[in-house]
Amino acid sequence: MSVKQDVFFGITTSAVATVATNGLLHRQYCHVMSQNFLFRDCWRGLTPNFNSYVGCFMVGSLAKGAMNRYLVKHHYPMTDVTKLGVGALAGGISAFGVVTGEYFALKDNATGNGFMRNVLIAYREEGIRALSRGIGPTIFRDMIAMGVFFGGGEVSKNYFVQRYGFREPTALLTSSLVAGLISAGVTQPLQTIRINIQSHRNVTIKKAILKIWCEQGPLGFMSGLTSRAAINIILVGCSLFVDDKIKKFSTRHF
Repeated sequence: MSVKQDVFFGITTSAVATVATNGLLHRQYCHVMSQNFLFRDCWRGLTPNFNSYVGCFMVGSLAKGAMNRYLVKHHYPMTDVTKLGVGALAGGISAFGVVTGEYFALKDNATGNGFMRNVLIAYREEGIRALSRGIGPTIFRDMIAMGVFFGGGEVSKNYFVQRYGFREPTALLTSSLVAGLISAGVTQPLQTIRINIQSHRNVTIKKAILKIWCEQGPLGFMSGLTSRAAINIILVGCSLFVDDKIKKFSTRHF
């Protein structure tokens, strides 16, 4: 895809994903932090979550597109392993745009103060450092997740079409389920650690791991897994669906 198509993909997918998953993100936060989940609070974190998805999908898509164009230009073979690697690198880059949105989404989920007020409070209390809190787990989580989203989703979709003769809608649904469940199971411990780091001041990765282990045991790292699996299935489905529609539109009109 071209740069314009990458930008359109990022914005469209971010908007759809925000509307579809905002309530699930709030539910996951309540599970991890052992708080009561209320349906009336499902709107919390809407603006920062959209910003986080823009960082995820638009930055990730631009990075993926740039790497793909470089590989094609220099005649590198686009194997399944290459697609997974490109997706993982794109995820690592996009993490720097994701972590800020997720931090303020957590603040909004916890306090309900709204996006701008939480920005002012965070800057007054912690300065610019608040924007990078939890960046370590986020980078590793997004490298795995985006490798599955951008690479694994496409690879599994093509596999189901070519190997089993699935039609496009069935292949899209099946690959979304497979890639979403795998990415959720692998990345949930990193997600739980990230939430604990961003929810408490002066908590390092080591302290967050010890805190979760001592308070909840090993299963505490998988807290909120159900919500995360549903979120990832929706995200993979959105990214594959929008990507497919953009490619078909471009082929038909350009």
